[in-house]
Amino acid sequence: MSSYTIQDIFKTYAPDYIKKHKLSKEQWKVYNAIRNCGTKELGFHICTCEECGEEYFGYNSCRNRHCLMCQNYAREKWIQKESSYLLDSRYFHIITTVPYELNEIFMYNQKICYNILFKSTSETIL
Repeated sequence: MSSYTIQDIFKTYAPDYIKKHKLSKEQWKVYNAIRNCGTKELGFHICTCEECGEEYFGYNSCRNRHCLMCQNYAREKWIQKESSYLLDSRYFHIITTVPYELNEIFMYNQKICYNILFKSTSETIL
């Protein structure tokens, strides 16, 4: 199974998409950043292997917050830091949602609505 990056998808499909759809200034900025991330287009720096001392070129990343390639390291670092706070026990990931029709009510009554939601979720779990 081959894996594709968002950069591969942009390079393959974006030209046709852009012909049919107008991108905003911000979308162009993100598109160009991700498309050029880790390529000679953004320049390079010299890296040195810690084990053998060999020098090689490292291409600069775009550091755009939408770039999955750039944010992967930051995400892994965050997960590692947050994991240090966890107790040595089993955890369960639970997602609580509300019907779409209630979104507007929640938006204007957040404190009340979220208190009700969290209380009912807690009671359900207990």
